[in-house]
Amino acid sequence: LVFMSVMAIYRQYVILAVWPWPLVPFYDWTIFPPAASMLDGNGVGGLVALVLTVAAGAVLLARRHLAGAALLCWVIALLPVSHLVPIPVGAGERFLYLPSVALALLIASVVPAALARYRVPVLVLATSLTLAGLATTLVRNTHWRDTVTVFQRAAVDFPESYNVHFALGGMLAARGDLEPAVAHFLLAEERLPGLPSTTSGLA
Repeated sequence: LVFMSVMAIYRQYVILAVWPWPLVPFYDWTIFPPAASMLDGNGVGGLVALVLTVAAGAVLLARRHLAGAALLCWVIALLPVSHLVPIPVGAGERFLYLPSVALALLIASVVPAALARYRVPVLVLATSLTLAGLATTLVRNTHWRDTVTVFQRAAVDFPESYNVHFALGGMLAARGDLEPAVAHFLLAEERLPGLPSTTSGLA
């Protein structure tokens, strides 16, 4: 079951690599609950994605195509954070910094040939993705106005997260907003009942 839980995290990394939205400061184990069975949907999806990535990488590398090396480098770069050695957090967007170099290499390896054959569609797609990325960056900047705003947005995108509600409770209490602070501590208690830290925050 640990393996399938890790595969669910890999699935999330693939999704974030394709389109990084929504984002959260801290992926805890309430966002990524451990897989309940070997047929866990997210885990199976991640396993299929991993097998396809490695297979495509191996085939392309055998043909001496740079894209093959890029795909395999993507997987290798994720190994240190793949829970071969357990780490406290489930996942982290920051863990994609190094693997994103492999993605850039992958794009660089296929774009010249694609431009040669499909110049207009490739340019339209590239322009559209650039504009969409710019728009989402501008929107995301408003979410990062300050620490409270970051976590308030995270509570909208990932309401299941214990750490998001616990952090918000503490920050709101510190600035004197006691009613919303209590509400978030109670939501945190619902996610992971009985933790002394939550009880202390409520007190």
